[in-house]
Amino acid sequence: MNKGQFESFRHIVSPRAKGYKLAYFTTAAIAVVFELLLTSDFASYGSYVTVTLMGFGLVLATAPWIGFLGDLLYITVFVLVDLSGHDSSFSFPVFGVFLIATIWIIEHYVIAAVALLAGISLLGVVLSEEPLARTLNDIVLIAIVLGVGFTLRAFSDRETTSVRELMNARQESRSAVASVRGELAAQLHDTIARDLARVAIAAQNLAAKHPELADEIDPLAAIAQDASRRLRPMIMDLHLSVTAPSLRAAVKESASMLRSRAMVLNVDMVADIDQLLSRQTLLTASLFVREAATNVLKYGQASANVELYVDLDDGELALMMSNQIATEPIDHTLTGGFGLANLQSRIESEGGRMSFVSTGAQWMINAAIPNLQNNTEGDDND
Repeated sequence: MNKGQFESFRHIVSPRAKGYKLAYFTTAAIAVVFELLLTSDFASYGSYVTVTLMGFGLVLATAPWIGFLGDLLYITVFVLVDLSGHDSSFSFPVFGVFLIATIWIIEHYVIAAVALLAGISLLGVVLSEEPLARTLNDIVLIAIVLGVGFTLRAFSDRETTSVRELMNARQESRSAVASVRGELAAQLHDTIARDLARVAIAAQNLAAKHPELADEIDPLAAIAQDASRRLRPMIMDLHLSVTAPSLRAAVKESASMLRSRAMVLNVDMVADIDQLLSRQTLLTASLFVREAATNVLKYGQASANVELYVDLDDGELALMMSNQIATEPIDHTLTGGFGLANLQSRIESEGGRMSFVSTGAQWMINAAIPNLQNNTEGDDND
């Protein structure tokens, strides 16, 4: 059995909803009880009739547990009893057929439902001793079944439409909130945060070139730095709440930040790195890239190349960022609000390693982060 055949079979035997199960059971119970109570000469019939009636009730009550196949089973039993000549012994089992036809109409199997009603009616007329009276009676009953079926179908379709519209409205609401939060984070990052960084760097450079003005310029740089510290956690919270963590996105943001000092970030990293890492590893690796890039922005040589290597091997993510050290380093702090010491502590707490070393003219930061694939729910508090 191929996949398509298996899916078709599963659809045929798929159990019906709880409400339908209750309807089948109730109809079966009513048919059996009414047949026992309202048929005056029932006591004169033999055990065959009793067993057949109980069989009707059992098959109809269990039919919804095997879906469409259960419907066909009940219809088959009903037709066989009809052909056996014992149909005149029963009055109420036909309501099981009417129930099945009604449900088929609700489920939009209208042609099948009409064919079922017409077939059962035709069989009854052929076997009836009074075909004209049976025909008129069946026409009235079929009209009632069709009216009830289409009425219930209208209510069901309306409910389905309402549920779908509600789900769409909720999805649109979530998308709108995510869009607003994402746009706000982007605007804060691309305008205020970037301008604050540029103001602080420009002030630091000016103070380095004109030491006699340092006392007047330092407070301006400090104000910009403090504002940047307070703003960045807000941006990170807005950004991470609407998007999945992405190492590639962190690299792109860091490259954009380094361009403010004409630095070029050269990246050696596989294209599908985000799909290879767990959520926690992505969060920690992204934090490493941002903090390392911030450190380069503070102490690196302007207009120089910055190298970033990212490699995944044996369940461990290795990262290294290297840059030239500025000939006149600036001592002022422009930080992302986390710091290399805190970054090292976090990486080590997750079972990783981090180190940084200076060779005199070059600064290198290395990290090894375990890639725990079963850890999909990381700490978002970057």
